[in-house]
Amino acid sequence: MNPANNEEQTDNVKFLSTVKKKKRVTFRLSISPSNYSILCDVRVYGYWHRHKEITPGESTWNLEAEKKGASNTVIGMIFGCYALFDFLASLVFGKYLVQIGAKFMFVAGMFVSGAVTVLFGLLDQVPEGAVFIAMCFLLRITDAISFEAAITASSSILAKAFPNNVATVLGSLETFSGLGLVLGPPLGGFLYQSFGYEVPFIFLGCIVLLMVPLNMYILPNYESDKGKHSFWKLITLPKVAFLSFVITSFSSCFGFLEPTLSLFVLEKFNLPAGYVGLVFLGLALSYAISSPLVGLLSDKMPHLRKWLLVFGNLTLAGCYMLLGPAPFLHIKSQLWLLVLILVINGISAGIGLIPTFPEILSCAHENGFEEGLSTLGLVSGLFGAMWSVGAFVGPTLGGFLYEKIGFEWAAALQGLWALTSGLVMGLFYLLEHSRRRRRSELQNILGTEEERTALLSDESALDTFKAAVYEHAVILPNDTKTPVSPDEALFLMNKNIDILEKAIKQAAEQGAQIIVTPEDALYGWKFTRETIFPYLENIPDPQVNWIPCQDPHRFGHTPVQARLSCLAKNNSIYVVANMGDKKPCSSRNTTCPSNGHYQYNTNVVYDAKGKLVARYHKYHLYHELQFDVPEKPELVTFNTAFGKFGIFTCFDILFHDPAVTLVKDFHVDTILFPTAWMNVLPFLTAIEFHSAWAMGMRVNLLAANTHNVSLKMTGSGIYAPHSPKVYHHDMETESGKILFAEVDSHPRNSSTSPPAVNWSAYATSITPFPGPKNSFRGFISRDEFNFTKLSESAGNLTVCQKELCCHLSYRMLGKEEDEVYVLGAFAGLHGRRRREYWQVCTMLKCRSTNLTTCGQSVETALTRFEMFSLSGTFGTEYVFPEVLLTKIKLAPEKFEQIRQYSFVFFPADEYGGHGKPAALKSWVCTLLKCQTPYLKTCGEPMGSAFTKFEDSLNGTFGTMFSHRLFSVGVSLPLKDTKKVSEMEQKVQLHLLAKEDHQKQLNEIEKYYTIITGQFGLQSLDFSMILSQLLNYVAVLFFCVSRASSLDTFIAAVYEHAVILPNATLVPVSPEEALAVMNRNLDLLEGAVTSASKQGAHIIVTPEDGIYGFNFTRESIYPYLEDIPDPQVNWIPCNNPDRFGHTPVQQRLSCLAKDNSIYIVANIGDKKSCNASDPQCPPDGRYQYNTDVVFDSKGKLVARYHKQNLFLNEDQFNAPKEPEVVTFNTTFGKFGIFTCFDILFHDPAVTLVRDSRVDTILFPTAWMNVLPHLSAIEFHSAWAMGMKVNFLASNLHYPLKKMTGSGIYAPDSPRVFHYDMKTEEGKLLLAQLDSHPHPTPVVNWTSYASGVEAHSMGNQEFTGTVFFDEFTFLELKEIGGNYTVCQRDLCCHLSYKMSEKRSDEVYALGAFDGLHTVEGSYYLQICTLLKCKTTDLHTCGDSVETASTRFEMFSLSGTFGTQYVFPEVLLSEIQLAPGEFQVSSDGRLFSLKPTSGPVLTVTLFGRLYEKDSAPNALSDLTTQALRYL
Repeated sequence: MNPANNEEQTDNVKFLSTVKKKKRVTFRLSISPSNYSILCDVRVYGYWHRHKEITPGESTWNLEAEKKGASNTVIGMIFGCYALFDFLASLVFGKYLVQIGAKFMFVAGMFVSGAVTVLFGLLDQVPEGAVFIAMCFLLRITDAISFEAAITASSSILAKAFPNNVATVLGSLETFSGLGLVLGPPLGGFLYQSFGYEVPFIFLGCIVLLMVPLNMYILPNYESDKGKHSFWKLITLPKVAFLSFVITSFSSCFGFLEPTLSLFVLEKFNLPAGYVGLVFLGLALSYAISSPLVGLLSDKMPHLRKWLLVFGNLTLAGCYMLLGPAPFLHIKSQLWLLVLILVINGISAGIGLIPTFPEILSCAHENGFEEGLSTLGLVSGLFGAMWSVGAFVGPTLGGFLYEKIGFEWAAALQGLWALTSGLVMGLFYLLEHSRRRRRSELQNILGTEEERTALLSDESALDTFKAAVYEHAVILPNDTKTPVSPDEALFLMNKNIDILEKAIKQAAEQGAQIIVTPEDALYGWKFTRETIFPYLENIPDPQVNWIPCQDPHRFGHTPVQARLSCLAKNNSIYVVANMGDKKPCSSRNTTCPSNGHYQYNTNVVYDAKGKLVARYHKYHLYHELQFDVPEKPELVTFNTAFGKFGIFTCFDILFHDPAVTLVKDFHVDTILFPTAWMNVLPFLTAIEFHSAWAMGMRVNLLAANTHNVSLKMTGSGIYAPHSPKVYHHDMETESGKILFAEVDSHPRNSSTSPPAVNWSAYATSITPFPGPKNSFRGFISRDEFNFTKLSESAGNLTVCQKELCCHLSYRMLGKEEDEVYVLGAFAGLHGRRRREYWQVCTMLKCRSTNLTTCGQSVETALTRFEMFSLSGTFGTEYVFPEVLLTKIKLAPEKFEQIRQYSFVFFPADEYGGHGKPAALKSWVCTLLKCQTPYLKTCGEPMGSAFTKFEDSLNGTFGTMFSHRLFSVGVSLPLKDTKKVSEMEQKVQLHLLAKEDHQKQLNEIEKYYTIITGQFGLQSLDFSMILSQLLNYVAVLFFCVSRASSLDTFIAAVYEHAVILPNATLVPVSPEEALAVMNRNLDLLEGAVTSASKQGAHIIVTPEDGIYGFNFTRESIYPYLEDIPDPQVNWIPCNNPDRFGHTPVQQRLSCLAKDNSIYIVANIGDKKSCNASDPQCPPDGRYQYNTDVVFDSKGKLVARYHKQNLFLNEDQFNAPKEPEVVTFNTTFGKFGIFTCFDILFHDPAVTLVRDSRVDTILFPTAWMNVLPHLSAIEFHSAWAMGMKVNFLASNLHYPLKKMTGSGIYAPDSPRVFHYDMKTEEGKLLLAQLDSHPHPTPVVNWTSYASGVEAHSMGNQEFTGTVFFDEFTFLELKEIGGNYTVCQRDLCCHLSYKMSEKRSDEVYALGAFDGLHTVEGSYYLQICTLLKCKTTDLHTCGDSVETASTRFEMFSLSGTFGTQYVFPEVLLSEIQLAPGEFQVSSDGRLFSLKPTSGPVLTVTLFGRLYEKDSAPNALSDLTTQALRYL
């Protein structure tokens, strides 16, 4: 770095001084309210300045005025002009706050106000008559103007200084106003009585004047650009208009009391005049105390502001009704009641008034007003103006009404004003909430505006787009350790933007739709917090809908954002750039940095119109002390006509969040990746790892790297999932480089997209290759690898470390004597920080023939490989395949990742062969010769054959099973699968029948002719192959049938926020019923369409998702349709009227057909019956809760009537026998049942045990019951216990605790959702195995029955869990072994907590008995759970949060059943996927310390054979209904 010259040093010292001064702003502002309290003292000193409260000063001044010749009318006008000029001054100062300057306005206002106060004390020296009256008018008007200048400026300054605590600060100021109300009159009276008329005014005026220089020093100068908005635009916003009415209402209520209350108290209660002030004391003190508390609550919970405001208005209205009290209430007026009402009045005033300012400010920002002093001035001015209106109307109207109708009725009418404002605001907020909810539901279906455009205008979407990335050689500052001025910082950034501008223009000219520029490209790196600050700008949330090019000053001084926006707009291209963001924070925020700003490394995206569409704050910083880490990872996406994009920065790519989450959960198509990547061989060069990440995650990746050869920064590229499109690596020049490539907009839908990979399938299925015994260790970047040398020019090797074994098959073109290659394995925490867990399999070249150099950086090599195959027993799905050639080159399209799976070939019980499994690649099946003409010998070893095939079906020949077996691999075109399948059925029908052998041969000849004609095989001499064809053909067709199935599929479930009918107990017309159902179907249609576009094969929607719940038999009837047996082979979309009026089935069928997806829905079925059926209901029909399934062609393939109805489903009948419903697809066998069915044997267990389904479909309306029966908890446990996939779709209705949907595999949840906070639905997608891998059978009592019970004395106690009496034992130590028993069940627990907290109690519980609440079923449960409090009586109560984590746990029990479901639930109702396991001997144990605090660890056992028949509803049942 070059040293700065003297002039630069001088400027830097000045700027650094400014920075240090700004650090003290927050502290200095914290003492300024004391100054405002002096101002309030002056303002309230004889509150006649604004509120005209009775004080000695006012009385004396009135007498003095009368002596000087002023009439009562003139005196009234003198007082009245204050409000008029206060109103006008508010509007003027609010509008021109920025031009005048906030600090100057405040200080000048204080100075003039103090001077006017002093001059008021000298009015008795002015000659009587016109001069006196003129001076009174002049001073009064000047006082109004100066006071409003100070108030408007002070509110704006404080809101600017404390943007996150506006209400708190303003509430604190109102405390000083209240103190002024309390202290002003007695202080004024004391000074008046002691020193006469002049002294009180002069004394307090001088104090205010003394505060002027102090505030000149204390207050900072806030600079801001002139705003473009006006008061008229602000007041015409409906919400602001209503809030202005509220402010006027409050002001008038206060003003009403000024001329009326004191007179009423004197007349009604005959109090001495000196006691009147004490009556006002209750109002003033309560307002002073409540205001800051309300402000704090308003800032901490901003969503409550509107309801606080409404509540405050309504309470205020009630207070004024009771102030007299109003005659129609017939309540006697009493002094104690009056004082109490005044106290409540003060509190309600604070509640209703304080939130108005932040509400107006928030509304202004939401409607495009800039964030800055200009808007704050408008809001402050509007507040003051509306207050002035009320301050005039209140006393004027109050005095008039007092004289005409008396205080009691006048106060009631004043309360009517407050009531009106409260009701108006309440109605407005309800309508606003309704609109936002509807908008949220629409956005949930259609996503953002861009997504709606994409869905509604498919023709505008692009299948491909042209991308550009620019590797930029950054112009760096001379010095990054010393602060520079903002102008110098901007000068440097503009020099870099000048270069970027050329690249952007070139990209646009080449037709690129988007360009990515690097991280740190505008200013470089190695800054401190102070030195980076001049380079930062305030970058708003993109939701503000901002085009900086058109409105550059809306969010302060933003020249960089304005220029980037204009570059995007002028060139009609998306621009991705990296810059710095600053966000002010308060010292009250414990995480706020010392300089009062959060500083973020930030990516911004501007669309082709220049609009800011994305902002991302980097989460994983790399030695970047100048920046802060966001509170949580930001998941930033945006939609375009050419796909869905996600964005993150540099080091983020090595971590799960946000990188993996964007791809797996948000399903983005393309990742934008600005980076400043320093290349590290052998694994972490930029082009090597970034291309591998794109392939491993199956997305496009646009990587723009900084170019700085001295720091080894180079390597940019445009990478598609299957191969790099273009890349650049240059360590020789100092020049930047722009790259272009065309990529698929939706790569997952592309034919070139690689398939999903099971990374461990092949490696775990083979026996490790025997290798040399001379394995050795070496280091790569601090990581200790196990290596084995490639000693031969070809071979098979295995090397292992911990749980990872790496297998390599290879063949070199020639073995160079001076080059050594090794196979290496590493499994462990990586690097110095040990933050990331890596599993690495690598074949690499050593730096020299010395094995100690293996793992060191190497850039060149000579050895070429003819082939290689590398695999490993990875414990993760996140594996990134890298191939790097000499001189740091990639190998596009010269290697591929192959999806592996196990294929069990000819099981002995079906085909008579040995059933030996073989690992197959892709869709390859085997055509082989059987040992004899009898099929049972197919698969037996053979050494020779005579039949020749002159042409193959795409001809891939090879060997299989062993070297003794001659075989031919055949790949069949999938387009002919249907015809093959038809012939397969016919051939098997005849070939596998044990009939006349010659008849078999004749049939073979016939169908062989069909085969040759269909697939183009050469005609063969039938007599030559007749004896052997029988052996080949059956095997061939078996392979073809298997080749058409899918190993995995994508499932979707939708948690639906159902739209309920207005009334469910009164029947409606069929048209009204259909209207409700269509509204829900509209929402479901959005979810179905979205799922289909993301590649889902099937979607499940909830029980009651189309019409809701709580019906009677009569009121549900209009919603029902006749649903036929699926055997009728019906597609409702094609033939809707075949079974009567079926509009719902028709629409579901068309949704399935149009989106090529299986749809599972829940509706109502009706079936007529008559008196001949003894069970026929009196209304002559059966009504069933029914699940239906439509396949991807719209055909009805399944119908299931719910067997086990829940308590209040009286509108439905249960079928006479449980229905066991299954259907087959190319991605597995499915079964279906509904909600409460899951707790019973039939049909749930029967489907899995007898029908052997792969996946259960589960529509439900599940009400969560903690601790054991929350939806995600029990459903994931059932999937694990029954060893099947489980697709659970729950209703979303938090009022009834309905939430919790998920896609669960037998080994772990794939995705789940639990949300009790919002009212929105949620679509979930995940990939599952079509045929879940079998897991070992668990003997649930094996381990527990061999454990000796640990005696704990008589420490057991009983507790209730969902009305079942458990036996509990408290866990008193941080770790240990415990046993608790009940009847036949003993539960054993070994555990260790991370810490033993004194405020949390955990217990081990056992229950063995019949549960008889909402149903009758026998349970055996072992549970570790957190008690609600430290009181043991609360053990078993519902608990949602905890703080205690467990290092380990192991739970087992002596269960009398094989049906045990393992549950682990963490704090805030979260699952723990991958954190626990069930052993074959029946232990539920942790694999690692829990990721969160534990709520429950449970083994939930069901003894179906002990269930008793359900009886009539008992008292416990009634309790359960109330509980649920």
